[in-house]
Amino acid sequence: MGKLYSSLIFRSIVNGGSNLSIFHSSSSNSVATHMNALIEKGCALDIRSHNIIINGYCKAKRLDKAMELFDEITQNGPIPNTVAYNTLMQSMCQLGRVSTAFELLVKMCASGQVSNLVTCSILLDGLCKSGKLEEALKLFRAMRTVGISSKQLYFKGNPTSYRNGE
Repeated sequence: MGKLYSSLIFRSIVNGGSNLSIFHSSSSNSVATHMNALIEKGCALDIRSHNIIINGYCKAKRLDKAMELFDEITQNGPIPNTVAYNTLMQSMCQLGRVSTAFELLVKMCASGQVSNLVTCSILLDGLCKSGKLEEALKLFRAMRTVGISSKQLYFKGNPTSYRNGE
């Protein structure tokens, strides 16, 4: 089985977009077992396949497992992309670990990956939801100085609700 096909098949199995996907029908440990079995059989998983697994762990609120996989691919490849970093930062912010998300942002920039509009929106959302409005305002102003306008940002829910602590 070639590299392209094995990654494509793995992504289809894991993230089938329906209740048939492994994340919907099995535990996240089962996904790791399937992933390791494919790797042992010579299937080379690309970063998109790893991103699907990281996303699945994050949706299952298994940030610890997502970070284990992230650390593994950071050391052994493939190189994590902005999507991998954004997925982890999103999960960190949802769990109230905004400062950890900013630490990951520093690592992201140090690795040569570029933050984007999604990254900024995730961090702004996390800061606002955790009540760190002054820090959110500083980030917002910094974003505007590099050319990101408020019209480009997206928020989950109503942005005015952050003033009321919602």
